[in-house]
Amino acid sequence: GFTNRHLMTARNKKLCVATEKTLLPPGKEAASEQEQTGNNVNVTINLRKIPLLAQLTAGEMTTVKKELQVRRYTRREVIIKKRANGDSLLFLLSGRLQAIDMTDEGRVIGLQLLSAGEFFGETTLINQSLHTSSVIALSDVLVAFLSRTTALHLFAHSPPVASQIQKHLAQKVQLDYKFRAMLSINNT
Repeated sequence: GFTNRHLMTARNKKLCVATEKTLLPPGKEAASEQEQTGNNVNVTINLRKIPLLAQLTAGEMTTVKKELQVRRYTRREVIIKKRANGDSLLFLLSGRLQAIDMTDEGRVIGLQLLSAGEFFGETTLINQSLHTSSVIALSDVLVAFLSRTTALHLFAHSPPVASQIQKHLAQKVQLDYKFRAMLSINNT
């Protein structure tokens, strides 16, 4: 069996959270792997495959494993609703997500695509604000939720996490600036 695992429930499914790189077979790069046995789906989540968590100390990883809650969503389900409170840092473990917004006319605008291993919801945690967009599943997905308290502690006290968060936020600002500049260009 697995030596470093923690069982959780997500919609009545058994989930196994692993921290060691060797727990997934060689060549497996995904953060999660699913295996169906009867009516149960066993999911192994290798937290070391998630870039933001890859360099955590053993103690930090133990804390994350205890706090992490994993949920399964089907295609087109809403993971985050715009203007909802942000109380977790979210990690996409498998599948694809899209951040969306609505125009005043009711048209849906795709803002960002998310792939397995990426995190989201960090801005609302840092600002203690509401979500500025909705996030929907483009496929069946597994999403992990890390509590506000634990996430903010990592942001402040784990140098590798703090560095990655700083780079991520700087990239978001740069992309936002480019997007705004592109929107202000005259089409004459």
